[in-house]
Amino acid sequence: MTHFVRKDSRRGDGSYRGIYTLPWDNDSSKRYSIALKTKRKRIAEKRLDEHLERLELEHEGMPVPAGLWGAPKQKIAELADEYEKHLLGVGRKPKHAHDSTRRIRFLSKTLKWVNLEDVKPSPFERWRSSNPKNPRTKQGLGHKTLNEYLVSFNAFFDWVQKMGYSDSNPLRLIDSLKTKGYEKKKRRAWSDKEFSRFMADSPQYRTDYRSAIYLMRWTGLRVKEAETLTWGDVSLESERPFIIIRAHRSKNRKEQALPIFARVANFLHEIQPEEFDSSTSVLGYKIPASQQFRRDLEKLGIQYRTEIGDLDFHSLRHTFGTWLVTSGVDLKEAQILMRHSDIRMTADRYTDVTRIPVARTIRDLDKLHADKTCAPICAPLVQPTTENAGQPRTETGDSGNKKALEDQGLKSATLSNFVQDGQTVNGCSGWDRTSDQVINSHLLYR
Repeated sequence: MTHFVRKDSRRGDGSYRGIYTLPWDNDSSKRYSIALKTKRKRIAEKRLDEHLERLELEHEGMPVPAGLWGAPKQKIAELADEYEKHLLGVGRKPKHAHDSTRRIRFLSKTLKWVNLEDVKPSPFERWRSSNPKNPRTKQGLGHKTLNEYLVSFNAFFDWVQKMGYSDSNPLRLIDSLKTKGYEKKKRRAWSDKEFSRFMADSPQYRTDYRSAIYLMRWTGLRVKEAETLTWGDVSLESERPFIIIRAHRSKNRKEQALPIFARVANFLHEIQPEEFDSSTSVLGYKIPASQQFRRDLEKLGIQYRTEIGDLDFHSLRHTFGTWLVTSGVDLKEAQILMRHSDIRMTADRYTDVTRIPVARTIRDLDKLHADKTCAPICAPLVQPTTENAGQPRTETGDSGNKKALEDQGLKSATLSNFVQDGQTVNGCSGWDRTSDQVINSHLLYR
């Protein structure tokens, strides 16, 4: 491929024009030209090289990076449509594909990003710090939601780079916001009283989804998992009954056999129809929307929202996790039953600390160790002498106290009366103490 730059005689303003040939042309001697729109030769040469690279990529049917000079502008809206098809094509759930591209379109429209080259980190930072509001509810977006916008856009740009439309991700170096302590949506575990009231009194209001509430409470299933559970996923005749969470219905895309408690197995026996096939739904209905659930709770006199958190369908999963921990189940086993990839998720987010009987644990420990309780005042280890009786108190720690004793002329044997780690004196172990009035009248701790 022959190419060079020269002054553009057509314009007459000192700018350059590029001259080149194309090797795949039938007539290899045919020359093409393009106005490079610059008066600097080095820039003109660079633009001509990028123009020729773009032509070669197009000739080979490859994507053209937006950074090349003269490359067509890649519109975010069009790429978002293509990206949504990609997500569905690789097996992502329709809701995930829809929500991800919806965030991309909303953010692009809000920040007036039309093309890929318009995306810059500073406008995003200004928008995020301006306390943006949900356009539908008019409420401020929480840290978790703001992080989801960043995650969706970063995933989008990862795909854009793989497709060759861009060489870099402008938002890659932006840090996520801390979410702990900034949650907009807080959940609490159901109390036994609230659960019993719903199961006993709800028939007069709504009878069609009590079985779903019971199933989610004692298995930790998510709403969609419970809704799509079929009798082919349930094994009640085996020695240890279990249900199978299919990979395409599970959040983590893993198929798992979940052992169930006897109460759940008995419940499923009761609601199992006489005739069914493996594809028959266990519940047989669609769980109502959260707004309906909230109204039903209010009719029953169950408080939906408190300062601790809300009660919703997913709170039943929190209730199951909390019940496991408070029942003495090992945290690792609770993680397996909850199907969490990280044990911290089980311990921090799915355990309602207000339900953990800490006060009862303290009382039990007090009773257990009642006969081993230390006396509040132990017998003096160093007796006062006539030489030191009127001396002032010293507050300089162990080394300072020992030096004070030496300075006051006490014998070295007296220093050995300091309690060492692990020794027991008058039933009080592990303390370093002296009741010498010259040194200190209270316990000294290392």
